[in-house]
Amino acid sequence: MSAASSQQNHIEKIGDDYDKHPYPSLCYVKTHPNYLAALAHYHGLKSADPFQCRVLEIGCSNGANLLSFAEQHPNSRIIGIDVSKKHIAQGQKYINHMGLENIILQHCSITDLPDDEEKFDYIICHGVFSWVSDFVRDSILAYIQRNLHNHGLAYISYNCYPGWANLKILRDIMRYREQQCSKDISVKAKIADAFSLIKHIGQKVNNNTFDSYQNIINEELNTIKQYPKGYLHHEFYHQENNAFYIHEFVDTINRYGLDYLCDTNIASDEIRTLPSQQLQWFKQQDLTKIETLQYLDYFNNRRFRSSVIAHKKQIKSAMPNAHYLKDLYITANIVIDKEQQQHRPSYPLDDRKCYFKNNHVTFHTAHPLLTGLYLILVDNGNITMLGSDIINKVKELPGCDIYKDKSNADDIIIHELHNAVKRNLAFIDSQQIIKKNTLPDYPDIGKFAQAQLYHQSWAIFRHGNNIDINNVEKLIMPLLNGQYSISDIDKYCTDINNFNHADFHLYDDRHHTIDNNDIILKIIHQHMVSLLEKLHHQGCFDIIKPHHNMAFTDKPLKKENP
Repeated sequence: MSAASSQQNHIEKIGDDYDKHPYPSLCYVKTHPNYLAALAHYHGLKSADPFQCRVLEIGCSNGANLLSFAEQHPNSRIIGIDVSKKHIAQGQKYINHMGLENIILQHCSITDLPDDEEKFDYIICHGVFSWVSDFVRDSILAYIQRNLHNHGLAYISYNCYPGWANLKILRDIMRYREQQCSKDISVKAKIADAFSLIKHIGQKVNNNTFDSYQNIINEELNTIKQYPKGYLHHEFYHQENNAFYIHEFVDTINRYGLDYLCDTNIASDEIRTLPSQQLQWFKQQDLTKIETLQYLDYFNNRRFRSSVIAHKKQIKSAMPNAHYLKDLYITANIVIDKEQQQHRPSYPLDDRKCYFKNNHVTFHTAHPLLTGLYLILVDNGNITMLGSDIINKVKELPGCDIYKDKSNADDIIIHELHNAVKRNLAFIDSQQIIKKNTLPDYPDIGKFAQAQLYHQSWAIFRHGNNIDINNVEKLIMPLLNGQYSISDIDKYCTDINNFNHADFHLYDDRHHTIDNNDIILKIIHQHMVSLLEKLHHQGCFDIIKPHHNMAFTDKPLKKENP
C-alpha cells in the first residue's frame, strides 16, 4: 500500500469511528473570534473585526462551536470541516432549520482542503491536534501557514505534559485491557470493565509498598469517571493521543513560520499566580518566555493547553499592556467575602480592609481606589463594561473622588484591573453584551437553541452557553421564540391538553408515576418559572453589540458566500 493510500485509510478510519461513536459537541467561547480579537488587542496587535471576518474550524463536529457565533455575526463568513459524515449531516440540519446563509460545513479532511485565495482571519482547531497522526498535524500547520491572513490568529488545543503523563498510564491500561475483550463488547461495558481493573490496581498491595502510585491511579480514576462515555472512548481508546511539552509545540510551529502568542486562559501563563517561594525562584532565573511557560507547566502539572498562535512577523511586536484594557469590555466573577465582613463597605471609602473572593481565592484591598474598583466589578458581575468607563466610574465614588485630579489615579486603577485579569478575577472581550435586567416581555432563546431541542439533553444558546435541559423544560422551550409573551407562556402551562402529546412521565418521592393533572400542571409551571430564571441568570436573553472603540484591520470583506 502506498503512503498516500495508508494516510487516506487512516483518515477514513477516524471518520468511521466518530460516526459509530459520536463525540459530545459543545461550544467553546474562548475559541471564538471576539475573544481572540480581545487577546490580540491586549497584546497590542490588530486583528479582524469579529462582525465581518472569515473563520475556519478544523474538526468542527456538527458545527456546535460555530453556529451560535454564525447566528450572532451574520456578516462574517464561516467554514467548518470534519471527517465524520454523521456530524456534518447533523450540522447541516441545524443550518437548514436556522436558515443561515453565512456558514458552510464540509465533509473533508484538512489534508484535502484546497488553499483559500482570500485567506482566513481566524482558524480554530480544538480537540484535533493531539488526536491525529504526524502527517495530519503537519497538514494543519502547513495550511495555517499558507491560509492565515497576515493579521490572523489561530487557536490550537492539545494535551500537554507533564500533567497528561498520569492519564497516559490509565489510557495504556485501558487500551491493553481492550485486547482481551470481545470484539462486539459495547463501549459502556468496555469502560466499566477497564474501570473495575483500574480500581483493583489502585488498591494498596501491602503495608510495605509505597502508595504514591496507587494514589495517582485512584485520583485520576475518580476524575475521569465523571466524563461522558463518548469522550472516554475517543480520549482513551482512540488510536492516536499524543501529548506535548509547550516547548516542543512551539518548536514545531516555528518550523512553519508561526509563533506562540498566549494561552486563552491568561492566568495560566502568569508566574504571579504562584506561591511566594516559587515566585521567588522564577525571579532569580534568566528565562525566555517559552522557558518560563515550560517551568510553569512543571510547577502546575499542566495537562491541557489552548494556544493562540500567529505568523512570526506579527508576534514580534506583541506585548501585553495594562492600558490596552481601557479599550476592552470587562466582566468579573467576584463577590464580597461575607465570612470576613458582614456588611458592604460604607461610603466614603477609605483605607480600611475590604475582603473579596471568587471560587479560587480570597483577597483584600486597603486603598479606596482598589476597593472601589472591586466593588464596581462585584456590582457589574457578568455585565460587560468598557475598561475606560470602569476607571471613570471608580473615580466618581465617594472617597475615591479626592483622587480624581491626581495624575496617577488612572494608573493605580488600570494596573489593579490588570492584576485582576491576570488572576482570573476579571475577563476580557471585544464585544459588548447588553444585559437584560428583567425578563424580556417576549423571551427569545435564539434559533440554534431551538434547533437542538430534540437531539440531546443540553442546548447551546446565543452566547455559547452550554446549559443542561430536562425533559419538562424541553416542552416549554419551543415557546421561547420571541413570538409569545410571558403571560402567553404562563397560560399555555395551565392547560393539560397542551402536554398530552408529550412522551414524558413525572414521579413522586417514592418513584410512583404522577397521574393527577393538577399536580402535573403545578410541576410544569414550577419548571417554567425556574427555566426562565435560569436562562435569564445565564444571560441567554442578552444581546451583543459591535465594538466601536477598538481598532481592527482595515481589510474589506467581499460580499460572497463563505
